[in-house]
Amino acid sequence: MPTESEAVEFANSPGTTFYELLNIEITAPAKDVRRAYRKTALQYHPDKNPDNPSAVEKFHLLTAALEILCDVALRAAYDNTLAAKAAKKARTEQYDKKRRDMKEELEARENSFKRQKTEVDEKKREFEMLKQEGAKRRMEMDERKKKEAAAIAAEESAAMEVDQDDEPQVVGESKFTELDRTVKIKWRRKGAGELMDRAGLIDLFSRFGAIDECVVVGGSGEKEKKYTSALVIFRNIAHAYAAVHRDKKALELEDDEWGLFRDVVWASGKEPDLEFTKPPKSKRRERTLPSKEPDILPSSIPNERRKADEEDKFPTSAESYKPASKPPPSFSFKASSFKKPTSSETPTASADSDYESITLMRMKARAAEKRKAEQERLAQELLQREAEEEKAEKGE
Repeated sequence: MPTESEAVEFANSPGTTFYELLNIEITAPAKDVRRAYRKTALQYHPDKNPDNPSAVEKFHLLTAALEILCDVALRAAYDNTLAAKAAKKARTEQYDKKRRDMKEELEARENSFKRQKTEVDEKKREFEMLKQEGAKRRMEMDERKKKEAAAIAAEESAAMEVDQDDEPQVVGESKFTELDRTVKIKWRRKGAGELMDRAGLIDLFSRFGAIDECVVVGGSGEKEKKYTSALVIFRNIAHAYAAVHRDKKALELEDDEWGLFRDVVWASGKEPDLEFTKPPKSKRRERTLPSKEPDILPSSIPNERRKADEEDKFPTSAESYKPASKPPPSFSFKASSFKKPTSSETPTASADSDYESITLMRMKARAAEKRKAEQERLAQELLQREAEEEKAEKGE
């Protein structure tokens, strides 16, 4: 008769259980156990299977199954052990499922991390490419700005040379009076303003053009006044216009002394009328062409006609002028080419000088506006590109 411990050992042993061996339900009563035993024992009896060791082993198991399952205490111990074994197996399977789920989750996280790392690497590569491209574009923009600055400097240099070489000289009476060409300058006496004198004013304002006279109003006896004034008379209206309409910020960045001046205005209190109409070309040529009758003696010409001709023709030197058979040349309006005439002799030359001065002044003003607009456009483009790069960096 098996013991309880042997019943527990049979229940824990691997392989088929007694119920499976007998092909009965776990709730089968003792009589069903005996009936199943007789039926199965005949099948595995050693006498019928002398050469089959496994049949002998199964016959012994059938005997133990009969004894354990027919005894209430042994069967209870056996069933409890089977139940514990089944519960343990279920727990193991559940744990295996959790492990599988955890493993799958870990693998999914690892794959996701790999994908994210790949995306980050790609974004880093794109960012580096954008950074290199931005640096390249900045270099190109700097080179372009340098070239444009060099071109502007060359243009200004050429304009200055034109001013020095081809500056129209005032011949005869000008449309603009000395008061029109006079600029009134006012600055604070306190601090560095005390050191400003006539020589300093000429040194600063001569950059706009030739100065005929500079007068500082007031002296050492007027220290109680806050401001000092001066009158600067320019040789040309264009130079006075350039001084009044100067670029204040650019000059102050270039030299701190420009920050001293409070006012640089027209001495007359208002800007001169710069509207100017150039005389018709035909009339100008009539007055600049030599006389078509050079062989007629002045004594043979009536006094009235001779007087009209002298007033109408362009003044030249009688000794240096010789009529030629070639077409009349175009005359230069430089003062060095002619003797200085009186104001009553050359109204057209004076008008031409004023017209050329105003035209040159307007050309310079348009060129300055064009340069300023181009600089603002380049600065705006650079700021916009930097903002895009910062936005791209924040997006990373």
